[in-house]
Formats: sequence, C-alpha cells, structure tokens
Amino acid sequence: MNPVDSLTQQLRGYLTWNKSHLDVLSTLVIALIKKRTVNLTQLATTFPGTSQTLSCYRRIQRFFAQIAFEDTVFALLIARLLSPEGAWMLSMDRTNWMTGDALNEDKPITVKSHGRKAQSIFRAGLDHLQRIFDHIETWLDEFFWSLRLLFQP
Repeated sequence: MNPVDSLTQQLRGYLTWNKSHLDVLSTLVIALIKKRTVNLTQLATTFPGTSQTLSCYRRIQRFFAQIAFEDTVFALLIARLLSPEGAWMLSMDRTNWMTGDALNEDKPITVKSHGRKAQSIFRAGLDHLQRIFDHIETWLDEFFWSLRLLFQP
C-alpha cells in the first residue's frame, strides 16, 4: 500500500470527508514532508498520475475553497495520531522566537517597499537554527550562542 492510501485510511477514521478530499489532504501531507515547503505550485508537482502541474494546482485550490477546517477536529486528530499512549503534556517552545529576536537586534530584518518585513522573526530564528544544525561542526560558536539565549531569564 502506498503512503497516500495508508494515510487516507488513517484519516477516514477521524474525518467524515469524501474519498477525493481525503486523498488530496493525504497527498498534501506527504508532499509537505517530501518538499519541505508550503508553496502550492511545488506541492502540485508531487501529485501522482499523469495530470499536468497546473491541473493539480487547481485541484489544491478547489480543495481549500471547498473544505472548512475545524481546528478542534484537527487538534484532536493530530493528538490521536502522534501522541504517545497514556498521559502527556503539550509544551509550547519559544526557542525560535527568542533566537529570531536576538538576530533581529544584531542585524535587523530588512523591510520591503510595501512596509512588511522580508521574513518573520520566527522564520529568521528557525532558519538560523536550521543552518546551525546542518553544519554543526563549523557553527559551534553560533550553537553555544543560541544555547545561551535559551537560559536567559
């Protein structure tokens, strides 16, 4: 069984959507993991079959136009699919915000002509941490700098 069909089977127990919508959601989840982006054009290239990328892109657009996402249903779904057995605690981590704030103080994020920042503080912190972990052997000083941020009051 391919991953999309397997995920569709899992989702069927939690969502009352039709098979077509479940297939699109499953394909999108798998595509997000593979492509590591939320760009719909790039996600459309991973859809199975011989359909053109533009057709898949339109299918994704129709999916989001037709489906109403209930956050409580998805929170329950994610908790049931990904949580360990027994009692567990959800902990919100602000590591990326703190790192992004500190980076913004050293080198401010540029403001584009329309008045918005080029990227969010959260994204700047996340990108910085990803660069560190991708090349940990050459970024040890940055790694320890980031660790110090975590233990600041």
